[in-house]
Amino acid sequence: WQVSPWDTEDEYRQPSVQARVDLLGTGRLWFTFAGEVGWRLYETAPPGSPGLYSDYAFFRTTLLGTLRLGGSLGLDFFVSDEPQWAHRRSEDSRLTLYTLALRAAF
Repeated sequence: WQVSPWDTEDEYRQPSVQARVDLLGTGRLWFTFAGEVGWRLYETAPPGSPGLYSDYAFFRTTLLGTLRLGGSLGLDFFVSDEPQWAHRRSEDSRLTLYTLALRAAF
């Protein structure tokens, strides 16, 4: 249960539920996968800006891990996806991030 800081103009509450799976100790691969579903519900609109903030639902997924390729080489990866569905369809959005890094230890 997340709420906005007291000193912000966009007051909201954000209930959500998260599930997480971790795979550790295989020697070559470890990863963490998390999925979170929730809602952001705005309490009040800032003065002078009616309709600026719109409630929305979201489904956030994150995958973070490392695959050891052999020797001192490893492949690190990160994927995050967060679609948001607002009451006004024109305000729907999606943020997706991908990172892939080849790492060598000396």
